[in-house]
Amino acid sequence: MWQSIRGLAFSAAVLTVLPIVVVSEVKITFGDDPPPEGVVQIEDDTLLDFLGKKPHAFLYFHGYSCDTCKKVTTHFEKAAEVRPDVAFGSVNVGQSKRTVQRYNVDENQLPFLVWLESGAQTEYSGPMSTHGFVEWIEHMTAPAVHELDDDDPDPEPQAMHKGKPVVTYYGPSLPEDFKRLAGTLRREAWWYYKKGVQDKVTVHHMGERPQVLASGFSEYKMRNFFRDNEFPMFGALDADNFDRVMNRDIGLIWYLFDIETSEELEYEADRHREMMTRIARKLHKKYQVVYMDTVKYGGKLQALLGVDEVPTVVVQPTSKNRQRFIYAGETGEGDYTEEGIMQFVKDVEAGKVEVHIQSEPEPSPEENKGPVRIVVGHTLMKECIRKDKDVFLFIYASWCGHCKAMMPEWEALAKKVKAAGLSDMLVIAKMDGNSNESPVQFLEWKSFPTLYYFKAGGFAPDIYSEREREVKNLWRFISSRHSKKEQFNERIEGTPHSLEETDKGPQDDDDDDDDDALADLDDDEEL
Repeated sequence: MWQSIRGLAFSAAVLTVLPIVVVSEVKITFGDDPPPEGVVQIEDDTLLDFLGKKPHAFLYFHGYSCDTCKKVTTHFEKAAEVRPDVAFGSVNVGQSKRTVQRYNVDENQLPFLVWLESGAQTEYSGPMSTHGFVEWIEHMTAPAVHELDDDDPDPEPQAMHKGKPVVTYYGPSLPEDFKRLAGTLRREAWWYYKKGVQDKVTVHHMGERPQVLASGFSEYKMRNFFRDNEFPMFGALDADNFDRVMNRDIGLIWYLFDIETSEELEYEADRHREMMTRIARKLHKKYQVVYMDTVKYGGKLQALLGVDEVPTVVVQPTSKNRQRFIYAGETGEGDYTEEGIMQFVKDVEAGKVEVHIQSEPEPSPEENKGPVRIVVGHTLMKECIRKDKDVFLFIYASWCGHCKAMMPEWEALAKKVKAAGLSDMLVIAKMDGNSNESPVQFLEWKSFPTLYYFKAGGFAPDIYSEREREVKNLWRFISSRHSKKEQFNERIEGTPHSLEETDKGPQDDDDDDDDDALADLDDDEEL
């Protein structure tokens, strides 16, 4: 069960919110009273008291309308039982706005978890499971820097490092700046210290020569040096570095191996490392060449890349969008060569390769007889970019509460178009945006529902951005945007489908309930 603590008021000046959050104006001391066990419910005025209970804290931000949060709660509670030495706190984003702002929490990206140690904040990036939480805590509470003996060999990347770089400080003594840097970046690399005559820092990736920093050993300079060299020519993507790689705005070449267990990943990577590193050098600064655990992240890779079979190579011209091109080898049987992959990349850049998108099967004529036209990824362009009719497209997701509430209105709108005899001028359509993708970059969606209005003979659609999504609001939008607006309005004038009659709305008694249900919904749901 969540527990609740109340006490010390929390000043707005306590925390300075930066990429690294530091408690700068108040010194936290750990009290003599035994802290409450389990998960503690945090409020704005109890946060500081909570942070003073134990040296390590784990905060879990959630919301009432977040279905995923409800599942994660149980795992979080179990992890708290396993690690009573850590303070576990729960923050309801709807009730603790100041705390949400201090930790830069995006309420559309819940659940969100942060690890707090000595005022520094580290975003949790592991699996949302009891095992994932406990493993993370074990890593975060262990010494950040491994100190080697004089007779130990120099540290080099090995399979045990799981594709992460090895960062080593050599010098007469271990500086505090290096220890702090390792503490904040411990999830991104393996950190070592070995006594040496001359100060230097090395960043070493598997199968590559180490990069050396020979002067300037402040935390700031060492951090910049690490950031400049944190990614290998050919390296693994995982939960810890995925977001940083995807935010680089650089092309990606994915090599997805056919493995039976996660333990085989690095062995398979080593088999192909020489070839893929040569490719990476040739395409340096244009593409990053990566591999990923297809056992551990198989479901996510399928959703992200639309890959059903391995081994396979996938080319993304830029990580900023989901356009990708799948290469099955020279014979289509996963036989990859350096020459073949390089030629495929050239063909992609020359526009000779068809983009691969996720799409449901094209519906049959019988399946598409209803008033709402069903669109899928493969039919999106031909269904919506047409010369003879306007198309109003509703992009939804089956799990989206807003979409479920809006679907009856959308179906009623389609029936109204048919009843008004306007099917020759307008198509009302829908597409599952979670199961289908766009084949073009200019047409994408990041939240549900998304409504696009395509004018006949046009290309780029208008976006319906109004919060009111009842039939009368949608009908008024159509009448103001139709490519043949005058003809459209002439045909509905003086009929039950005119704007005046439509604004009156249906007269049954159930509408108030529907309005209340819609009013209870929060903002649009993000992908």
